[in-house]
Amino acid sequence: MTDFKAKFGGALPGGLRWSSELCITSSQTPSALSTTVANALNDMWTNGTYGIGAQYVPAVTLDELVLYTLNGSMKATAKQVTGLAHVGTSGDAAVTDGSTMTIIKRSAGLLRNERGFMSLPAPVEGVLVGGKWTVLARDRFGAALEAVRTAIGADGSTIFVHTGATATHGGVAPYTKTVITKLSASDKPGSREQRVNKQVATYS
Repeated sequence: MTDFKAKFGGALPGGLRWSSELCITSSQTPSALSTTVANALNDMWTNGTYGIGAQYVPAVTLDELVLYTLNGSMKATAKQVTGLAHVGTSGDAAVTDGSTMTIIKRSAGLLRNERGFMSLPAPVEGVLVGGKWTVLARDRFGAALEAVRTAIGADGSTIFVHTGATATHGGVAPYTKTVITKLSASDKPGSREQRVNKQVATYS
């Protein structure tokens, strides 16, 4: 089994880029796993029941998947790039680029290192009511991400989180992995401020 990091993303209405990632343990080759993840992301975006592309304006895109092969210290040793071609289909108004839909990575464990978070672009204004995402929007995103997890896991591959380079305060060793058993969406909008700050500046 090999550890991988699948990083995927695209463009936001204001011209900035967004990205998110999943760590995966798999016996598939990088090429085969790239195909598996790309197909899962295609379904996440376009599925007629839960596809999240319907929750985005056309200026929000999903256009790239990069699969990194990781070593024991979770450092990338190789990568494979797959182009995607998805745009939003909603006619509603976009929320600001700085807002996000937060996705919670849950496991059977309760410790802080046994869960994680990721973010996707914020959906359209019509599903933001009273400062929170509606239940229908939240359920749609949750179903879409769970479908991704199920598709990746069909051959025994697993999505995981890990402790990072240092031991936790509770003494859990570095790079200890925890298998994620559920991906769900939060009703509270998140912020992309940190990612915006990481954008490369253009000067004229």
